[in-house]
Amino acid sequence: MLAKALAIVLALILPACKAAPTCPLEGPVFPKPLRLAQSETIKAAVANLTDVFKGVTDNAQNYSFALEVFSAHDPNPIFSVLHTAPKLAELNSTGVRTVDKNTIFRLGSLSKVHTVYLFLINAGDKIWNEPITKYVPELQLLTNRSDPVANTAWEDVTIGGLATQMTGVPRDYALLGELTQTPSTKDNVLQYGFPPLSAEERPPCGDFPTCSRKQFFSGIEQFHPSLPPFTTAAYSNVAFQLLSYALETITGKPFETLLKETVIEPLGLNNTFLRAPESARGIIPGSPDQTGWSFDLGEAAAAGNIYTSVGDLSEIGRAILGYKLLNPVTTRRWLKPFSFSTDPHASVGAPWGARRVNVAGQPYRWITAFAKAGRISDYSSVMTIIPDYDIGISVLLAGELPANANFNLLDTVGEILIPAVEEAARANAGALYNGHYAFSNTTHLNSSITIETDDQPGLSVSQWISNGTDFAWMSTVLQNGYLPLTPRIRLYPTGLEGQGSDGGKKVVFRAVFEDADAPSQATAMFSTDCATWMNVASVIYGSAAMDELIFNVDSEGKVTSITSPSLRVTLDKQRVTGKRIGEDQISAAEEHATFGISETRTCPGFPRFSTHPKSSEYNTQLVEASVFLPSTSNIIIMPFLSTPMTISATGSIVGSAWISGGISALSFCAIPAILQSNAPTDGLVRAWYTQFSHALYIPSTAVVTALNYFYLAYRHRSIDREWRGYAGGGVANLLLVPFTLLFIGGINNTLIASLSNAQGRKILSLDTARQLIGRWGNLNFYRIFMPLAGAALGLWNLLSE
Repeated sequence: MLAKALAIVLALILPACKAAPTCPLEGPVFPKPLRLAQSETIKAAVANLTDVFKGVTDNAQNYSFALEVFSAHDPNPIFSVLHTAPKLAELNSTGVRTVDKNTIFRLGSLSKVHTVYLFLINAGDKIWNEPITKYVPELQLLTNRSDPVANTAWEDVTIGGLATQMTGVPRDYALLGELTQTPSTKDNVLQYGFPPLSAEERPPCGDFPTCSRKQFFSGIEQFHPSLPPFTTAAYSNVAFQLLSYALETITGKPFETLLKETVIEPLGLNNTFLRAPESARGIIPGSPDQTGWSFDLGEAAAAGNIYTSVGDLSEIGRAILGYKLLNPVTTRRWLKPFSFSTDPHASVGAPWGARRVNVAGQPYRWITAFAKAGRISDYSSVMTIIPDYDIGISVLLAGELPANANFNLLDTVGEILIPAVEEAARANAGALYNGHYAFSNTTHLNSSITIETDDQPGLSVSQWISNGTDFAWMSTVLQNGYLPLTPRIRLYPTGLEGQGSDGGKKVVFRAVFEDADAPSQATAMFSTDCATWMNVASVIYGSAAMDELIFNVDSEGKVTSITSPSLRVTLDKQRVTGKRIGEDQISAAEEHATFGISETRTCPGFPRFSTHPKSSEYNTQLVEASVFLPSTSNIIIMPFLSTPMTISATGSIVGSAWISGGISALSFCAIPAILQSNAPTDGLVRAWYTQFSHALYIPSTAVVTALNYFYLAYRHRSIDREWRGYAGGGVANLLLVPFTLLFIGGINNTLIASLSNAQGRKILSLDTARQLIGRWGNLNFYRIFMPLAGAALGLWNLLSE
């Protein structure tokens, strides 16, 4: 009994230090929502977006755009905006006069997504670690050069390195970025401070005419490498021109033919072209030459020459997310970051920019949005896909574009859409999986599990009993290797599904077992409190992982039961909870009856009630007036604030635990943080004094608590009831005062006297101040156990009555 009391008291005091937040597995925390358009949350978000974009289109006088939000599971957009710039009507344009979903824009560098997609479809990624020289013969002549400063190490450049921008090859040759070829700069280079060039030093091609394949290789031979291969990401258009050459060698077909035969035609992309289509189908905000509509990149087409509509671009996104042309495992390998960038939220993929987006302000809940943008002349574009939700956003623009216009539209949509999709996924998961799962009434085994959704990632296991054992508590102990104070179990989807019985399916989740009151390591340099990936399937029983749970879904899509392979049980779904803990959940006494425990337990002051499985009535008033205290051996129902004496005892127990928690926060949280700072002596002491001042309530509270304990001991002894725990609790709390005066008082006086505004100030060295504060924290540590013992003794006395 005393051990139980101590465990409960520990659970009360340790949250005084900041607890570690939930740490999900990377990836979706709920099953991907399949019917977003039907969600009330999404409908509200769409209405909000509609209102917001009224203002956006009002301000977009000089540029047109087409935008869609799409889902892999819906052929129609969830939200779309088709805006035609008022200025377009004034222009002498050969293009469309009104933007619709079939209007063709230019993609620019977003074309690189099509290039990598095309490569994976036709050649796969098994050759990504092979050198580019194997497939581009011109590069074989440029290998093994002696000067690493002047010559690219082409023998070290791989197919995958080119796709992920990791090879350090030149960004461009003469087509883009070459000042002598750009119309706006080629006549002014001397005024910019550059020296004159000889005819041999000027590229013979570039903007107009574009370079032939032979001229291209002659030109890049002269370029210095940007970086050694696989140092860090460095953007390159040359890389994608080389990829197109390699793909042509592998397949024996021209790049344009491959694009048409293996992407455009299978997906029905009637508005997608590698070269400029007829101008009447496109948005051309001016003349074709001035706007860049007719500007062809020639041999570099794979880097940015594609023309498409917003509908076709969204269909590419659906195809990627829905595995229409690539198998799931290749797609999953593709949709990963390959290198970091300076921005901690941004990584580089193939050719994606992988953006980490925080959800709901939770420290370890992030989604990865894979985005690629493009800009060519008067056209801009961006597409992002979010595999966690199977959704994406397509944006195409044309006209006099403000800076960052494509990403500004993406931000506007994402800030409203992403929280709504997360909430819709949570609601869908709750509707499907929430419930109480237990054996049917034909068995007397005491096993059950209750699953809910709350405001945290994943499904919550609020109660788990296995053969009479509190398995939520036990499994968390087994996983973490120490006694947890507040077990927290979350379930996350794995994406593993298989065929079930009667036309249904099996859906696998993984459980994460956490101590909700473990101290946070969020600000530590190397330590972490979020390494869930290391614990997957780490506790095994009879070749079955403890963290594996399988939901069984029938042919109508309804969850019927849950299977735990490690426990060798399948529990039938009994009811839907649909609310958070404490809101109409299964009560302790009701669980007692449902579990089929035929023994009856009662508490003083309450009537007896039957918990036999055949009993159909229980005292609901008793249920509402009870507290469920799980343990590994039994279930206790105790009186809750039923008499003035009980209220008084509860006050002393909570007071003692609160004092102990406040003291432990000083030694475990505040003092270490002060000592780890780089503050000077005066700052160090002032930080200590701030904590000291906040803790001045402790001695007086301890005295009041002790007096109340002594009163309880006196009253209980006078009526011949157990009183020793209360007396011991009073003594334990009262010991704080002499201990503080004898062992800590001197340090208090020395530190206070050293403050700059103290009379008779005594200057301390930094080392001395650190030693004193450290000693203070160590001595303070011993004070934790006095009120802690008081709380445990008081609780023991209360439970013994």
